[in-house]
Amino acid sequence: MKTFDDYIVNSDDFCKEIYPNVWLMDDHKWAFWAWISYIDRVKTSLPLSLYHIDYHWDAINDFQCEKALSDISQAELTALFSLVSEDYISKDGFIAPAIIKRIFDEVHFYCRQKGTEIAFSPDFLKTYNAKQYIHQEIENMCAVKKSKQYAFDLDIDVFNDSGMYLESELWSQEKRDLFFQKCRGLIENASVITIAMSFGYSGTKNDTKYLAKYVIKKYSK
Repeated sequence: MKTFDDYIVNSDDFCKEIYPNVWLMDDHKWAFWAWISYIDRVKTSLPLSLYHIDYHWDAINDFQCEKALSDISQAELTALFSLVSEDYISKDGFIAPAIIKRIFDEVHFYCRQKGTEIAFSPDFLKTYNAKQYIHQEIENMCAVKKSKQYAFDLDIDVFNDSGMYLESELWSQEKRDLFFQKCRGLIENASVITIAMSFGYSGTKNDTKYLAKYVIKKYSK
């Protein structure tokens, strides 16, 4: 019988579907692969919406030259797996290729990173006819009227106020419980869910294990 510890692996290569359409990973780059796998399995209509909850914006676009665009636009399932595993798709640049491949045409951000560019550039959004929305409060994100299927994407480093690698200033359990209470409807109605543990960014190794166990238990209810 699987225990929570079996699902908590500190490895850039770790990505596992722990419940139907609920994927857990260490490196956030694997969210792209999870979305591709879900679409290939259910043959759903595209594009979807994305709800991205993270300390970081993860809005880097590494696919600007003609070759890079060709690689990501034309790649099929097996090739896409290789692109992720070989870090051609990065932990902070996995949303852009999903927009390029028309998986998403709408992204909702709840991110807490300061001192950097916020979300995607207007030119990038215009090129791919996509929209983005920045939510300062999680309540505002959860209150958005949903008109189509969507993915819910969570990085547990959002629960670490430090913002420094391997340093911790974790939210209290009461604050985390309230967060999940507010997000309950958003989570329950998501078509596919991706959860990144982000060892190092979510605190010490023990902090990450603690937060991961907490989150997995929330999704098991």
